[in-house]
Amino acid sequence: MNDFFRRSFSLFLLISLLICSVIPVSAENGRQTVRVGYVLDDGYQEGEEGQHKTGYGYEYLQKIRYYTDWEYEYIYGSFSDLLDGVKNGTVDLMGNISMTGSRAEEMYFGEYPQGSEDYLLVIHSDDTSVSPSDYSTLNGKKVGINKGSVQVGMFEEWLQAQGLTDVKIVEYSSAKQRVSDLKSHAIDAMVVVDLQTDEDLRSIATIGSSYYYFVVSKEKPWLKQELDEAQGQILSINTNYNDSLYIKYHDNVNSIRTSLTEEEMNWIAATPVVTVGYPSGCLPYCTSDDSGSMTGMYREYFDFVSQTYGITFAYREFSSYADILRSLDRQEIDIAIPMYFDYWVAEENRLALTDPLIDSSITYISSSKDSSIKADRIAVSEKYFCQAFYVQAFYPNAEIIYCPDFQCCLNEVNSGTADCTFFNSDVLEVKRRSYPDLAKMHVSSMHVSCPVSIAVRQGSGELMSILNKGIALTSDSDTISHMVSYTRIAATENFSLLTYMTQNTLGTILFISGICLLILVIVIIAYARAAQQKALLQDALDNYRQADYDRRTDFLTGLHSRQDMFETLQESVSGNHSAITAMYMIDIDYFKKLNDNYGHTYGDECLRKIGEALLEFGREHNMNFYRYGGEEMLGIAFDPKQDARGIAAELVQMIAGLNIHRADVPTGCVTVSLGYTTDNKRFEKMIDKADTAMYQAKDDGRNRFACYEDLIRAEKR
Repeated sequence: MNDFFRRSFSLFLLISLLICSVIPVSAENGRQTVRVGYVLDDGYQEGEEGQHKTGYGYEYLQKIRYYTDWEYEYIYGSFSDLLDGVKNGTVDLMGNISMTGSRAEEMYFGEYPQGSEDYLLVIHSDDTSVSPSDYSTLNGKKVGINKGSVQVGMFEEWLQAQGLTDVKIVEYSSAKQRVSDLKSHAIDAMVVVDLQTDEDLRSIATIGSSYYYFVVSKEKPWLKQELDEAQGQILSINTNYNDSLYIKYHDNVNSIRTSLTEEEMNWIAATPVVTVGYPSGCLPYCTSDDSGSMTGMYREYFDFVSQTYGITFAYREFSSYADILRSLDRQEIDIAIPMYFDYWVAEENRLALTDPLIDSSITYISSSKDSSIKADRIAVSEKYFCQAFYVQAFYPNAEIIYCPDFQCCLNEVNSGTADCTFFNSDVLEVKRRSYPDLAKMHVSSMHVSCPVSIAVRQGSGELMSILNKGIALTSDSDTISHMVSYTRIAATENFSLLTYMTQNTLGTILFISGICLLILVIVIIAYARAAQQKALLQDALDNYRQADYDRRTDFLTGLHSRQDMFETLQESVSGNHSAITAMYMIDIDYFKKLNDNYGHTYGDECLRKIGEALLEFGREHNMNFYRYGGEEMLGIAFDPKQDARGIAAELVQMIAGLNIHRADVPTGCVTVSLGYTTDNKRFEKMIDKADTAMYQAKDDGRNRFACYEDLIRAEKR
């Protein structure tokens, strides 16, 4: 009996110890403390202890923490030391680990990949002793690699495949020391992941690639289960989360991939001048200035590429886009701009396209107020690139009526010869003030993207690659800024009496007849002179006010236009407008789904109703609301006494309270997600902050709001 009790008691103690070993230890505040291995690596994890942290890996850790409520304790060190920490239990969690058989036995790998990465062999940009076209030049060289990483084995296999036997591998615990040794030529090359960056480095080969994961210590099996559940939730909500996060940091940091290869540098050396063909009068994209030189958004891009890569560009103006393409085919020019980005259209015209520089949208113009689209006969201008290619792609059976210019297209539509014409929205914005006929026509967005790129001849591989690298290096904010700037310039220059008279024959005749009649009246009836002058001045003032209103107002919603938003922000910074106190980004929930299920006409009606409600709300609360793009609206507040959180809540409730019917969502009505910020130190950052908060509101379930400052405070806790 005593033996029985002793065995039972021993078994009880053993079970108790096992239970205690798997129950997680909680922090004082009730959260589970997780020791995270934190390797400092540009673009992936940045920020030492007590410093601001950022990067792909850091942001992913924070996203996971929102679902698990973990408390992180960051353990700093080298990759190999921290990986050993996972093996021996001093580190609980670590990211950016490629899976191998031996590692899978020593630690738990997450069920879902954290991402994938390429491994690049890079040299110093001024090193000419190693050639990417002759890997045998690596013999006798020293190559630095991250100690204990999967890259070591991959590089050894790559060397064997290339038949290289005299390459010395030098393993480093410090990434900074490895880069420093390469720059001082203590080593000749090194292997890096594609997120790492340095303008002095040049890639000569990709040695391999792999998925990488978060790993968990074998001593914390419960941690792996919570990790898998969190990643599963993240990826079920956004299946492209890994890719979108990678692009966010890849675009900002990777300059290795945008450095020139040896072949590209040789091509530039052998090509003294690259000739660009462009149509004049196509602002904000391109035109000729008073001196005959090309100007516009494209000129800003080519100047940037010239400064970055040393290419000399020459510019040649054409009267029609067809002439540009013929000249490109005859090899009289090397580049054609602007170009509508569509692979099928490019193939049909024997062209090769770069990545898009910017996205615009297609606008439908007809004389009818009927919102249905009729496009059997389409007016197309010979000068505007996007029209012909868009029609070729989406209306292949339509009858094309070719016109020499924009005004001719409008005339053909107004006369009934053509059912409609299409223009991309950026060009249309330029034309609004100088073409009064537009105010009498039906204008609506097609909700179709119009990516704008560059065309070269097929087979121009080196030129294509260089232009794409320039696009990758070009900041989106700079491109948008150039577009806004040239739109304003064009709208101001085109709004003149001479332009109106040239493009409106009937209007010109009426104007001249009116002047003659006025002179006759002045001679015969002297006392009517003052009254006639006053009437003319009033008409001119009314026309100016109407044109200015059209420029500043979104034609669909009645809200302020995006261009007016930029002017308001700039005036606020310069002190010519009230100071901004808060900014609200509003996005209609599941708007694409609404358009798909109910049609674009219903979607437009929804936008109009919300626009009317926002205008009334703005009048009551000293706020301006703008059509930021698509289904997104931006609100700007100027009252420092205003409760920003209360305003945000009231906006979300107000729009839901419109009861705009839709049966395809649980709420049964149209709702919005809203993000706001009150940090007004830099207005250009306020838009990004409000946008970030808005996406958090969407992640939290939509039909709600989120505050950017709350997100920051939550991260710091």
